[in-house]
Amino acid sequence: MREELNLGPAPSEEPRAQRGDGDHKIRAEIEARVWLRQLRRSLPTGARLTVRTTSDGAREVHLIRNDGDGAPIDIPTRWDSTALAELRWFRQQYYYSALVGAGRIAPQDVPAQFKSVLPPSVLPPTEAAQEARHDTEAA
Repeated sequence: MREELNLGPAPSEEPRAQRGDGDHKIRAEIEARVWLRQLRRSLPTGARLTVRTTSDGAREVHLIRNDGDGAPIDIPTRWDSTALAELRWFRQQYYYSALVGAGRIAPQDVPAQFKSVLPPSVLPPTEAAQEARHDTEAA
């Protein structure tokens, strides 16, 4: 038998994008994407994860388990340092994309590190991750 666990849109002890905020949809999409990436890094190899969209458009990460997969899994409750850096990177990438879309800057003016679909594999120093945590808590 198959079991599906809803792990939510972000770690349980972290502030999340709230409906009604002006940038709710973008923040929620970024948080779900980064949460999925963090879970893929932290859960055992072979754990099946998927993102589901709820009836109201919210995004949630689900863990799919089969019978025999009953070993306890430790689900993180906070963003790790990599996720904090990725949150900052995706927000900055969205910002540049919006500027290009609005015609305020030309595509060639976007810094190279924000032209890719995914964050670089070399993460910013720890200070940038701490700053990202501050940005997340302040938002």
